[in-house]
Amino acid sequence: MVFSYDPDQWATITYNKNASDATGTMNAQTALKGNEVTLNANQFSRPGYTFKGWSTSPTGSVEYNNQAKISLNQDMTLYAVWEYDDGQWATITYNKNASDATGTMESQTVLRGTPITLNANRFTREGYVFLGWSKTPAGIVEYTNQASITPTGNITLYAVWGTPELYYDFTADKADAEVGDAIKYTLTLGNDDTVNSTPWYNASATIFFNDYVGYVDGSVVVELNGNPLQAAVYDAQSNTLIIDLGTMNPDDEYSITFNGSALVGGEGFDAELYFEAEGQVTLARTFRSAAPSDSKVSISGSSDAVSIVPAE
Repeated sequence: MVFSYDPDQWATITYNKNASDATGTMNAQTALKGNEVTLNANQFSRPGYTFKGWSTSPTGSVEYNNQAKISLNQDMTLYAVWEYDDGQWATITYNKNASDATGTMESQTVLRGTPITLNANRFTREGYVFLGWSKTPAGIVEYTNQASITPTGNITLYAVWGTPELYYDFTADKADAEVGDAIKYTLTLGNDDTVNSTPWYNASATIFFNDYVGYVDGSVVVELNGNPLQAAVYDAQSNTLIIDLGTMNPDDEYSITFNGSALVGGEGFDAELYFEAEGQVTLARTFRSAAPSDSKVSISGSSDAVSIVPAE
């Protein structure tokens, strides 16, 4: 007797993971038609979902459980049926944490244990500055704006609001000078929120010096609590100083010193020389969109006047 292979007597089961984000591979299964077959154990997985069984259509419900026994009469494709698993996901909910705050923010959902960047803050509160997020309504900042976190469960983040109070003082090191003398000016800045002890995060200062009867010689020194601060850029052409202040704690004090020179001349000519500083301290610089107006604290002040007389 001579036997030859007859493909018409065989049927093939093909397995389809049925989701673009599912992973894994499964080989097809072949058996004689009419025979009872045990389906291969599922080897697919899908983040955030539980495998429920197999369907004969991509949108169908479960027709066969995992490793079910079926009678195979023809070729067939089995599609994985997935069910969303709440237990694998974490939801981040945003709370504006003040009855007078406005704005809305959508929640975020992410697989537990997966890093995610927090949404940019969209809440505003008149007279207050958004400082960051806390996990309790009365807590301190635990996450800055758009921080990266790895939630292991559902979390509610409460906006932390601060009332920016900036103190500044502009002084000269002498009251009288002759033409050509160098005059040392000092602009002092500080976070005056001593009541709430609220830090200001990601702060930067942009200061414009308007010179009246003198000039800045470029020897600008910036100090934080008496220690030199390197993160400062002075543009002599525009007479502008930009300082990366970082986190401004209530006990921090910044001093900006520079030399001005008395240029008034002429016999019998007396004058007063002073510098005027205008600018702003910007908070929450991590905003990717335009920072709201209440995240800026204005600076506007003049130095002590220095009486200038002609050089003898």
